[in-house]
Amino acid sequence: MSNLSDLSVIIKITNLAKAIAKEVVKVAPGINSTVDTDVTTTEGVTTYKVNANDTKVAITGDGLAISGGDLGTTDRVRTYTLDLSDATKGKLAR
Repeated sequence: MSNLSDLSVIIKITNLAKAIAKEVVKVAPGINSTVDTDVTTTEGVTTYKVNANDTKVAITGDGLAISGGDLGTTDRVRTYTLDLSDATKGKLAR
């Protein structure tokens, strides 16, 4: 009987620990990111997949110029500047 009682206590403690962990660990989306729960994980374990957004900018031809794209340290935003290329500016100045 004593073994049965000990097992019951262990199960209660385990369930309590799991409940506390669910309340303590929180994962939320941030700036330019989303969070998905991975449903393929082991029972009793929650794995989160954090998806960060990013951008790729390209130009075709030589009429435009893009600069910047560095990630802001506080706002986490990439800022680009679009301008006429030096070649285009030279053609327009004639």
